Amino acid sequence: MSILDPLLGAIRSGDVSQVRKLLEADPSLAKAKTEGGVSVLLFAIYHRHWDIVHLIRRYLRRLNIHEAAAIGDLVELRRHLQARPTLADAYAPDGFTPLGLASFFGHYEAAEELIHRGASVDRPADNTFKVRPLHSAVAIGNISLVRLLLRRGAEVNATQQDGITPLHSAAYNGRVDMVELLLTYGADPNALTDKNETALDLAEARGHWAVVARLHSYTEPTR
Repeated sequence: MSILDPLLGAIRSGDVSQVRKLLEADPSLAKAKTEGGVSVLLFAIYHRHWDIVHLIRRYLRRLNIHEAAAIGDLVELRRHLQARPTLADAYAPDGFTPLGLASFFGHYEAAEELIHRGASVDRPADNTFKVRPLHSAVAIGNISLVRLLLRRGAEVNATQQDGITPLHSAAYNGRVDMVELLLTYGADPNALTDKNETALDLAEARGHWAVVARLHSYTEPTR
């Protein structure tokens, strides 16, 4: 058992009191990393326990660029990018980029800053998920971020793990507005996932009839 295991367990379960107790006993734990190299702060962000995130943040004087992107801290983000502009596309130990993290956690201003500083809008995660920032923005339903990424040239038909495109994701989630936006930017309604499913198939299976109606006018028979 690692000395970090109790803290990680408390973070997973959202036990703010236990996290506070452990950090008070050993403040250095706030700077610790998992075996995979992910910081304790980023680990808490991934679990979306925001009270714990803010608690850990109080123990840290500085953030790394991935933490800053994931939490939307523009001050820390700019500090890193001014010192080392190439960090805009740097991979975290678990394979995610700053822009990917900013997009996944819905931080529009952080995403805009990263793009302005040269971050690639199409850099995929260097892991099995292969998600790009656009996939992340669509997945969380943030149409403002989706629009930003498309305006800046994101590939609308890029695939992530399992051959899923942004349109597949938007249709699966029943987002008519997002489906319409993606189609406007050239999304292919006939694209197939690795399971041979179109966006229309996914919308029908989930009972998203408004999306189904919208896609019918775009979709041609493929099989």
